[in-house]
Amino acid sequence: MYGSIILSGLPRSGKSTLISALVEIFSWPKYGVGDLFRERWAALPEEGKPPFPEWWKSRPREEQLQVNKDLLELVRREKVIADTRFAKYLDGNGGLTLFLTAPLNVRAQRAYDLGDYPGKSIDEISKLLDGREKTEFNIGMDLFGFDYRDPNHYDLVINSSRLSVEQEIEQVKALMQRV
Repeated sequence: MYGSIILSGLPRSGKSTLISALVEIFSWPKYGVGDLFRERWAALPEEGKPPFPEWWKSRPREEQLQVNKDLLELVRREKVIADTRFAKYLDGNGGLTLFLTAPLNVRAQRAYDLGDYPGKSIDEISKLLDGREKTEFNIGMDLFGFDYRDPNHYDLVINSSRLSVEQEIEQVKALMQRV
């Protein structure tokens, strides 16, 4: 049995949806690099506080590493569901590593339907998602020296455009039972 479930994936690939379902099934706490950064950002004084995406991109390398180390410690301590682009960094700690993917046009449509980018067209959202993916790729290469999108880093790769959440969960449960 795996100790934790560590999810990674492309922006708007369905990680949050799958994570919510897994938290409900396993009753394990959920931690994510984004959550840890948002806690730090929320503690900043409101006056002059930049929008989160701008602030996050400007975090120094040392802070990026520290937040990932903090998540690693949580994964080592207890059974958790971890949300990170850099699952390979957490691998080797008894966790099942998952990667969610979907074509860019599907991810852009999801973001549009959810209202994530008000006033933006699907083409504009596609460019924004592609930019996020490139930023996250660059951060991963700088911090850890690997491409987080490489399927060889994961125990299971799920194309969320082809499966329902229920089917994704069945794949996760089946893999967890094999060990």
